[in-house]
Amino acid sequence: MIELIDLKKYYKIGDIIVKALDGVSIKIEEGEFLSIVGPSGSGKTTLLDQIGALDTPTSGSVIIDGIDIAKIPKSILYMLRREKIGFVFQNHNLIASLTALENVLIPLLPEGIDQKKYERALKLLEAVGLKERALHKPSELSAGQKQRVAVARALINNPKMILADEPTGSVDTKTGQEIVGILKQLNSNFNTTIIVVTHDLEIARNTERIIFLRDGKIDKETKI
Repeated sequence: MIELIDLKKYYKIGDIIVKALDGVSIKIEEGEFLSIVGPSGSGKTTLLDQIGALDTPTSGSVIIDGIDIAKIPKSILYMLRREKIGFVFQNHNLIASLTALENVLIPLLPEGIDQKKYERALKLLEAVGLKERALHKPSELSAGQKQRVAVARALINNPKMILADEPTGSVDTKTGQEIVGILKQLNSNFNTTIIVVTHDLEIARNTERIIFLRDGKIDKETKI
């Protein structure tokens, strides 16, 4: 389970204090499929960064499986991110010189890659409909295919949760629905907790619960 308790993240720009998050409290159950919606500047990505341990809060707590991640050493935090969390970003973040298969394998590089891991990466590419594109480089893939590679890469470590920041923002509507369909299938088949940040309500309506952010605060939430 993930629990955010009175989470605040403030930035100082000159003499101005920007309250990116201003007292957010949420409980997210294991296996939940959740979306976070709000206008630009509402705090969506900042919130995702806090849950993913990519940034530290000004105050408050982010608790994952009973561990307050702001209070653990960086070495343990790195292991927690690597073992429990998969990330999918709007712009794919694929390495241009590597094939789709090699991009999927990137998170495994610190521990070494053997035949079983190659086979797992191929199975993940097959699961997202890209087995035949395994040896293609990003320049040879469509935007939707690149995002599918990013989803496969996020799954390579068997994470307990996937954090997706605008995963459909750079693709057309049809492809966006297909990507959300893949995430929904993963959530259903493997009980993976999935948190999607989006500005698109049509995408958000595919999830079980929608949390609306405005000005760094929870404006409202809706169960689907």
